[in-house]
Amino acid sequence: FYLDHIPGEERGQFEALTSQILASQRPLVEFEHSIFTPAGQRKRLRVRGTVVRATDGRVTAFRGTSADVTAESEAAERLRQREALLRETETLFR
Repeated sequence: FYLDHIPGEERGQFEALTSQILASQRPLVEFEHSIFTPAGQRKRLRVRGTVVRATDGRVTAFRGTSADVTAESEAAERLRQREALLRETETLFR
């Protein structure tokens, strides 16, 4: 089951988000979440797709793609940390 691969601290958020997506009528969906691979590595995925519905409105499938954006996510986090450190350093020398 896919939910078993979602880190525990993100499961509630993931379940709420997927429920929201399934309840909405948005034609295109995009979101990010983390998973653990079978080898135990933590990865960050960007998911893009559409919810497929039957004529009566029932959800029948989700079609889309998942892309590994772990490196991009980690680089963005390092940049945020360095910018925070720079701001902190600047305040010390004012």
